[in-house]
Amino acid sequence: MVKDKKEKAEISLTSRITDFIASRWLIFVSIIGALLLSAIIILVVIGVKNSNNKKLAIKYAPLAEKIEALQKESNPDYKEVLESLAEFADKDNKNYVTLRALMARANIYFSTKEYDKAYSDYNTLYSRSKKNVYTKDLALFSMAVCKEEMGDKATARAHYEELWKTSGKASSFADQVLFALYLYAKDDDNKQLMSDYAKILDETYSSTDYAKITKDSVIKEPEVKTEGESSKADNEASDAKASTSDATKTDDKATK
Repeated sequence: MVKDKKEKAEISLTSRITDFIASRWLIFVSIIGALLLSAIIILVVIGVKNSNNKKLAIKYAPLAEKIEALQKESNPDYKEVLESLAEFADKDNKNYVTLRALMARANIYFSTKEYDKAYSDYNTLYSRSKKNVYTKDLALFSMAVCKEEMGDKATARAHYEELWKTSGKASSFADQVLFALYLYAKDDDNKQLMSDYAKILDETYSSTDYAKITKDSVIKEPEVKTEGESSKADNEASDAKASTSDATKTDDKATK
């Protein structure tokens, strides 16, 4: 019974990667909402050299609060805020407010299942955020999830692989990226690659569901014996062979 439940759980997860990852999307949205709400505070802390940026941040703050309030509604109407976000998100610069606005708009498009528009904004965010590791990783991870939802698994996989290659364990999304790559390896029936990803999950993220699901895929390395242990084992094997030979001779004599 326990085994059946485990197999059903694994099948339901491996059937579609995004079912597992997208279920945690609200967590990311909440985090971004908190970041948007605290935009002014962060700007003060890191220091804003340009007074125009300060004015832009002050102007953006009420919109950030409105977005956060809408996210709590069961059926939010984002039409008005999307029009307002354009003023900030479509600016061709890399200041903090523009990046936050881009992220907010991309998240809204994702939540309304307009994945092509969400992908475009995440892609722009990624290209403008390469010095901000967390934002860059979030954008690339989100691009992968969008492509999953759009049915373009080849591009999604490429994004996951790029994220793992560039950020590895340092990424805030490392365990989820590893699990996605593990499932792709499973689709390819690549047991060695499955084992490699599962091993990292088990060693680094053992408390996660991802590690628990993939643990059985780890290929155990053959036991390496020391020189002394090998010699002892060889001697024991020789003694056992000699004993068998003596026993055989005794049986032959008894038969005669």
